[in-house]
Amino acid sequence: MCTVDSDELADFSFARGPQRVMQTSPAQQSAAPEPPRRSSATQLCAIKGNISVKTGERIYHVPGQEYYEQTVINEAYGERWFCTEREARAAGWRKSRA
Repeated sequence: MCTVDSDELADFSFARGPQRVMQTSPAQQSAAPEPPRRSSATQLCAIKGNISVKTGERIYHVPGQEYYEQTVINEAYGERWFCTEREARAAGWRKSRA
C-alpha cells in the first residue's frame, strides 16, 4: 500500500502563491500538456521535480505515478525536469511516495 504525506497531497491540490491562484480544469489541463524536456535528440526528460510549498522538500514524480499528471512544473519556483531518477537523487530530490 502506498502512503502520501499531507505536504505532498497539498502540493497537488492547491495553487501555490499569488502567481498561481488560477486553477485549471481537467479539460484545460489535457488541452495544453506540459512538454517534457530533452537532454538529447533521443532522450526525453519526463521526470517532474516539484517543491513542497509547506516544507520546501524536493520531490520528484515519474510517469505513471498517481499524481504525475496533476503535477505542474514551474521553473520560476525552482522546480525542474530530470532525465533520470539517478539525476534527481543526485540533485537532492526524493521520489514521491504515491
